[in-house]
Amino acid sequence: MRISGYIHILMIHCPVCDSVDARFLTQDRLDRNNCYFRCRECGSGFSELRVHSLAESAELHTSVYYTPENEGVRAVPAAEAYFLRRLLALKSTGRLLDVGCGRGSWLRYIRENSLFSVEGVEPSEEAASHAREVHGLSVRTGDLVSAAYPDNFFTAVYLRNVLEHVSNPRGLVREIRRILVPGGVCAVHVPNDASITNILKRWFYRAGLITEFGSLFYPIHVTGFTTGSLVRLFQDAGFACLRRETISKARRVYEFPLNRLDIPLLPAAVLEWALGMGNLLLGWFEKRSEALKAGKARSQKGKVQNERNNEINFIWG
Repeated sequence: MRISGYIHILMIHCPVCDSVDARFLTQDRLDRNNCYFRCRECGSGFSELRVHSLAESAELHTSVYYTPENEGVRAVPAAEAYFLRRLLALKSTGRLLDVGCGRGSWLRYIRENSLFSVEGVEPSEEAASHAREVHGLSVRTGDLVSAAYPDNFFTAVYLRNVLEHVSNPRGLVREIRRILVPGGVCAVHVPNDASITNILKRWFYRAGLITEFGSLFYPIHVTGFTTGSLVRLFQDAGFACLRRETISKARRVYEFPLNRLDIPLLPAAVLEWALGMGNLLLGWFEKRSEALKAGKARSQKGKVQNERNNEINFIWG
């Protein structure tokens, strides 16, 4: 199916847990062929349509993110230092892979401030070339599967604002598990679809005031994660959750500089900071051996189920 110049697949199953039990949320105001849903099983929000072609996805993200005016948009020194401290508390040496490394500024920061040997993979040829030529980084062009890294190769993998973009997050996480050493760690950043600011943005969207439906805006962000659904995704793939937290836009360690559109939401950001429901969701997950995989999943199943139920009850309206 071709819509709005991009090739898509029709998403029948939840991209996070593969359930077919989803609730209709709204029709996409910008593309009337698309709708947004919420999975009743895991709580994820998702776009019915997904950009499927790697080449077209790379072209789309290059035009949106990798432009001269966006260069340095993530340069929040307090946030960079905070994220790296969190990682180093779990792993401090070995090989690190940054998936979707963009132009390489975050990967360069890790290289300069840790003992990791760093590599990156990036679908955008423009961004990957910039990382290689300007920052001197080892970056492959393509997606993680096409990069074809060996089994049990990396000590740590970083996914900074990547999962919400990909058509098949379950496949990506399984591939990450394959290339991580036993006990290796995957660090993840995604927007928190259950944050107070994203709940408000869904109301504003329905009122016709903004173009983002919470954390979703097709064809850029196609999956909206909650804490419970992110943990579910990694546990199903054979990981244990070591730590998770949310960060509000009101905190100085929020990863993006505030813009004028954020100002009206600052009171809500302060409230979600106090309630621990920040707009940015962080998780650190450890690859478990097959022997530990089943037992660990059983021990955490009830806790994740309760967390999922609480999140869905809160965001349903």
